[in-house]
Amino acid sequence: MERAIFSLLFYIRRTKLNRHGEAPILMRIAVNGVRADASIKKTILPQLWDADKGRAVDKKREEKELNLYLDAIYGRVLKIQRDMEIEGDNVTASKVLARYLGKGDFIDRSLFDIFREHNEKCRKFGWYKHGRCNSATL
Repeated sequence: MERAIFSLLFYIRRTKLNRHGEAPILMRIAVNGVRADASIKKTILPQLWDADKGRAVDKKREEKELNLYLDAIYGRVLKIQRDMEIEGDNVTASKVLARYLGKGDFIDRSLFDIFREHNEKCRKFGWYKHGRCNSATL
């Protein structure tokens, strides 16, 4: 499977100012040139936004906190994209965005099911014999 060309950027929509004169911040996920956009539910004054960097201008504490929030989103989206590649799933912008927003198709498992899978792996790979699993987990 070919590796996808992935990009993530943040931008503001200057045409949709709220009553305080702030513009909504959106993120754009692009995979192989196909885009998906979503709001991050934050706003900023347009003069405090650096369009080249896709970040707020670091002058006050609020802008620094916003940039940390954007970095956290960036990290989560990259992890989702990387996990999808590891799973062998076809990576598309809409699938990454859906998983980020919690709309993806997830397996509903209980804690008991997770422990059962763990114990089966220990038995299957012989980890119990080699000290990687102890009797408390089995």
